[in-house]
Amino acid sequence: MTEPVAVALSTVAAFLDERLAIAKFDEPDSNGLLLRATDSVTHIAVAVSASYHAIEQASAAGADLLLTHHPSWERFDLEHVASKRTLLQERRISHYAAHSSLDGAAGISNSDGLAEAAGVAVEHRFLPYCGGLAGVIGRGTGSFDEMVSRLRAALGTPVDAWKNSERFAIVALASGRADSPAAISEAKAAGADTYVTGEGSMWTKLYARESGINLVFGTHYGTETFGVRALGALLHEFFGLPWVFVPEAEDIR
Repeated sequence: MTEPVAVALSTVAAFLDERLAIAKFDEPDSNGLLLRATDSVTHIAVAVSASYHAIEQASAAGADLLLTHHPSWERFDLEHVASKRTLLQERRISHYAAHSSLDGAAGISNSDGLAEAAGVAVEHRFLPYCGGLAGVIGRGTGSFDEMVSRLRAALGTPVDAWKNSERFAIVALASGRADSPAAISEAKAAGADTYVTGEGSMWTKLYARESGINLVFGTHYGTETFGVRALGALLHEFFGLPWVFVPEAEDIR
């Protein structure tokens, strides 16, 4: 029987720190090793958010490292931050988060994965965020409606679309909630006729409509599964560590 691979946690964390260039991002509480529960890694679970559900599913999968895009933030989780840290310690699961660093990681970012799912060939990055560039711009293939259909099939979450222009050639994509009118304006100034993000407000839809730029929302969760999956695959490639993606509870997606 093959012995499971075991890699020092410090080695895995250092590899991620370098690949994600976390030192350049102005978000120290959201990038890097946030909790050390063991000294080695034998199995990795990756998830979009550090939810109770993700922690329990990681434990059930036998993971000793949970890698998430969203850490547990006090401004959102309030009293649950301490409880989640305690639960991770009890389950002996270390926690590494890659938020802005993963958004800005060329080739493996959420926006890169979103572009691939949409059938967009990335040409350059845009949208400054915490020291990096969180979005991508590239050439679309087919029609706007065909791109929306590809996203619906790939994301498995509700996809809302507004066709505000007959032109479909250059697509800007930024995962999560990159919904500010300023972000859309920056994309349009770079030549984009279509803007894809996770979610947004009435103001997002109104600005896109009045600016004549196509708009797509694929949900915050749905557009941010790509990066952590890419990191899981990367760690398996370099260290031989098994990994599993933990989807969030269906009613949260």
